[in-house]
Amino acid sequence: MSRNKSSPIVSTIIVGGATFISRLLGFLRQSVVSYFFGATGTADVLNFVFTIPNNLRKLLAEGALSSAFIPSLTRSHEDDPTLGKSKDLTRSLLTFQLIVIVPIILASVIFAQPLIQFIGPFPDPQQIILATELFRWFILYLLFISVSSVLMGVQNSHHQFLIPSLVPLFFSIAVISGLVIFYESLGVHAQTVGILVGGLGQVILQLPSFFKLGYSLKPKVHFLTEDFKKVLKKYAPTISTSIIFMISQQISMSLAATLTIGSVTTFNNALVFWQLPQGVFAASIATVLFPQMSRQVATGNRVGLGETVNQGLQGLLFFLLPSTIFIQFLGLEMIHLAYQHGAYTYESTVMATEILIILAWGLFGVGAFGFLQRLFYSEQNYRTPFYVSLGAVVADLVISIGLMNTSLGVRALALGNVTAYTIGFLLFLYLAQKKMDSFKFKSLGIFTGKLFLALILPVVFLGLTDYYWPISFIQEASGIHWIRFFVRSLSALGLFLLMSVILKIDFFRYLKRNKNEKK
Repeated sequence: MSRNKSSPIVSTIIVGGATFISRLLGFLRQSVVSYFFGATGTADVLNFVFTIPNNLRKLLAEGALSSAFIPSLTRSHEDDPTLGKSKDLTRSLLTFQLIVIVPIILASVIFAQPLIQFIGPFPDPQQIILATELFRWFILYLLFISVSSVLMGVQNSHHQFLIPSLVPLFFSIAVISGLVIFYESLGVHAQTVGILVGGLGQVILQLPSFFKLGYSLKPKVHFLTEDFKKVLKKYAPTISTSIIFMISQQISMSLAATLTIGSVTTFNNALVFWQLPQGVFAASIATVLFPQMSRQVATGNRVGLGETVNQGLQGLLFFLLPSTIFIQFLGLEMIHLAYQHGAYTYESTVMATEILIILAWGLFGVGAFGFLQRLFYSEQNYRTPFYVSLGAVVADLVISIGLMNTSLGVRALALGNVTAYTIGFLLFLYLAQKKMDSFKFKSLGIFTGKLFLALILPVVFLGLTDYYWPISFIQEASGIHWIRFFVRSLSALGLFLLMSVILKIDFFRYLKRNKNEKK
């Protein structure tokens, strides 16, 4: 069996590094969109429509599927080192996905207009027409990403993370190139070219490494095997949880569409920055440690499982707590540098910054929520994540709807998200710690206290430079804006790392191979 034995530190660096570059390209993509369209009705439509196939991707492809597929595939590797069962399972799953997704795409194309009218309450009829046109093309992306997600899952189950982590870069490059090259001739439809080319490229670029492992794309209608039934049995409750999140996110975007013009775009622009630490750190840690937790559950290693969860939460704290604090001081500068040019105004910059600052307070809560959700999935416990997620989504929507018509406006959507998922994380943590050995609240508390101490000096530095080095953000960014940002951000980061060393914060501990993990 081909199996990469690299340590979690190497795997996380690979995933995190590639994700970091991908997020930077995501910034560039949003910056290009903002340059051409600003925070206008057209930009709102563009951002809104892409959330539909993007949410379906999480539902039918990457998120829910990997949570059900990877544990079963990992167990198949253990049961059959020749990989015969794993290969059959993969071929059957690819075939099943196509049988399900192709009709969904066809129905979406045919009934695009009534669907958009139902979920996209745009006040302008021209926005509905444009949204319908874009949706008929954007939905095709779901076919490519559904196949790509299976290829990623197979490679991750073999502890191969490099290629799956790099292929999203091609997608971002394709989208950016499509906008730049075809905007003059195609206008807003230039985004369509980039999305479809990027989606197809994600599949093609993974095929060599997928084939090298001995797998095949040849269809196999073999849906009655025990292994496939197990995947579907796990997939059903997992997809139920994903449906909850998809509906919640789509409702949030629909609510934003009912507010002032530009609300969808400013909210989406803030999300792009929020997703940088979430994608680079939280998602990378969960991606790397999920197969490890699944293996520990499969071998009955409860002590190792407890230590893995401890290490994962400490890793999330080390990266996401400083990110939260730094965004409070640097958020306006980041949004200004990335978006305020062309048709994007200072008022939109301020609104996006205010949304980002609220979202930042939920970085750790949301990241830990997703990580502990994977813990329950690794134990094949899908009931608990479903009910906890349902409670979080209901709380999110109640808070958002209750406050959106106040002076908070679109900022209420961010506040609802942060509050609900932080509470959900605390509930997950309470339920999880009772089921694991070697899980210590005390060590987590001490680690958190050290992090706060390490952040005191950077916070003082950022506060003083903000006071003694004032600057205007009304105009487009100039050289002095870039200099100020890099001086402040890099200095604050350096001070934090220095204090971490002085306080002996072993921030790579969570990445080291668990000594209690069975080889």
